[in-house]
Amino acid sequence: MDAALKDTAASLVSEDSAERNRAWRQLYDAHFASVYRLACRNGVLAADAEEIAQKVFCIAHRKVSSAMELKNVSGWIYGITLRVVSQHYRWQRVRRLKSWMLPHGDGVIPNPEPLPDATVNNADLRAQVNWVLSVMSPKLREVLVLVEMEDMRPQDVAEVLGIPSNTVRSRRRLAHEEFQRRWQQYSEVRRDD
Repeated sequence: MDAALKDTAASLVSEDSAERNRAWRQLYDAHFASVYRLACRNGVLAADAEEIAQKVFCIAHRKVSSAMELKNVSGWIYGITLRVVSQHYRWQRVRRLKSWMLPHGDGVIPNPEPLPDATVNNADLRAQVNWVLSVMSPKLREVLVLVEMEDMRPQDVAEVLGIPSNTVRSRRRLAHEEFQRRWQQYSEVRRDD
């Protein structure tokens, strides 16, 4: 960890409120974009990613005092992000089931299509990637996103997820296979339409 983040980690629990506030602002500024990106890369719609990122920092603020000595602040934040994304998907399934069981007042089911992303020129490709990531196994998706999209080393991913490095390698291989299979499945469904 570089010296600035190490100083930030120590300052997050400082007795001096001004120092603590500066440290939280520095942490937020340094990590908000990567938390947002990590949520999106895990298949979360851009419309929900900002809310998830805010929730991540609220949880981090609440839990920092109970966290043992923070050696890897980025890994700690990534771990919280993955848990919040997982929770988001669980609640999304509950809302989907609820909407299926309870008819809408006007009989119209809301359209869950992703909003256009300014950084991606091809909206169809973005929609396909989002769909594939959203239907993948969460354990495989987490590894795929962290290793392939966030360019984290398997050893670092193992530390963030609290699993052995060999499990990361295995999940990475399985994630590639599932991504390919889901990609093909999406393509076939689109061809039939």
